[in-house]
Amino acid sequence: MEVFSFITAMHKGFEDYNCYTNEQKTSLNFDMELEGSNLAKNIYETEDGSCFMQWSGLLINRHTLEIQADYTRYCGTHISSTVTVSRQKNPGYHLMVKLCQFMRPKYHPIFYDSNINSPTTVQLNAYQAFLLCQ
Repeated sequence: MEVFSFITAMHKGFEDYNCYTNEQKTSLNFDMELEGSNLAKNIYETEDGSCFMQWSGLLINRHTLEIQADYTRYCGTHISSTVTVSRQKNPGYHLMVKLCQFMRPKYHPIFYDSNINSPTTVQLNAYQAFLLCQ
């Protein structure tokens, strides 16, 4: 119950400090109703029934705790719409730098750690990263 009271207090706010939590930016990995409205549940479910908690660009499997990169935000969007490149002097160089910055988080060692992920998940992470580069 402590979690529920903490969340309730955060949404109630701290009037003395003019500090309030934005309900639209709050998401949980469990169901909770606050003052008659449901807070967003931050769960992604795949077609095969696997459930993942979305957190900071990661998908964490709720049953195995394996970790994958969260590519769900790219669904329905062309990948060229996600990178903005400066057209100043030497645009080719700026494109190369931007692409490296874009891909660097997708190659984080946590995705390929066999102590955390099964061999199948490690292979899937590598495949998804290469597919995104294509």
